[in-house]
Order: sequence, then structure tokens, then C-alpha cells
Amino acid sequence: RRFLDLRERVSDMHVMLQAEVAQRIAAKPGGKDYGILSVLYALVADVNVPLRFPPGAFAPPPKVSSALLRVRFLDQPRAEVPDLPAFERLLETAFARRRRTLENNLQDSYANLKEHLRLVHIEGSRRAETLSVVEVARLARGVVRVTGGSLPRMARGTRRTPVRGRRAGRGSSFARCRGSNRAAAARSPPWTG
Repeated sequence: RRFLDLRERVSDMHVMLQAEVAQRIAAKPGGKDYGILSVLYALVADVNVPLRFPPGAFAPPPKVSSALLRVRFLDQPRAEVPDLPAFERLLETAFARRRRTLENNLQDSYANLKEHLRLVHIEGSRRAETLSVVEVARLARGVVRVTGGSLPRMARGTRRTPVRGRRAGRGSSFARCRGSNRAAAARSPPWTG
């Protein structure tokens, strides 16, 4: 997730990660790899995996395969998101139990959920992994519009499942800086803390 914070200073980024993490980030709606990271990256970037490397490509060989992830940040997000932290909470709740429907995952956290889903034309019987980033953003905006404020926090006792590849930011990377920020990026590289 830390790479998402670079979008103001970077336009095109190449990062070597564990292959499984790269696949999850680049996944499209409808697949088992599609999840929170996929939605967050799809909101602000075009993502693909142009190269894959077997363990034997390195010395000493790691126990996992690697992949090169290419992230091209967009000038504008694909959809308007009213409150990014609240949007992330919505994603965490929606993807908490992957086999359950949206309605079952979200009902304890959002009042009048059936009304929210009806207003944004999303079936409650769908699963979170079938929603595009535009549909998730539309749901988030609908919840804000109906409640008149920001998205509510997750309900107490809601189980959060860890995102695989949380340490994805540890890969080696190459980034091309945006025009006017090159000097600033050169003075303080983001990976130096």
C-alpha cells in the first residue's frame, strides 16, 4: 500500500515483488485474487505484470517466484471517492468473508444497507470480488449521501482478515518521477524513511 502514497511524485513505477502479491494487485474483478489491494490500485493506476521470474533466476534462489509489477498512475482517479480511509474500511468489511454476499458482509456495519444498495443499483446478493472499482466507489458515495456524513466505522467484533503480502513495499523498485517534482524526489527518496 505504501506505493500508493507515491502517486503525486511518480507517474510510472516498476517493482519486483513476490509473484502472488503482484498477481493480487493486478487482478481483475471476478477472480479469486481480486481483493482490497486490487481495488485500491485500480482506483488510481493501470497495473500489469509484464515479467515473471522463477526462483532459479536468483542466486541464492528464494523459495517463491517473483514478478515485475508495472504501475502507471492516472492523472485523475477512475471514480470519485469521498473519504479514502472510510473507503478502505468499506473494502475491509466487504472483503472480510469472501464467500459471503455483500449484504451479509456489510449489514452489521451499515444501517439501511438494502436501501443503500438499491439507490446505487447494486444487488446485495453479489460478492465483493465481482464489483468493479467504479461500483465500489458508487456504493461508498451512496452511503455518504444517505447518511449525510462519512462512512461509519466497522462494527465492533467484525473480523478483519489480513491482506496477503502486507510487506509488498519491501521489493526493489524503479520509478519515473513526474515533471516538476523530480528535484524534490531526488532530494528525499521515499524509501529512505
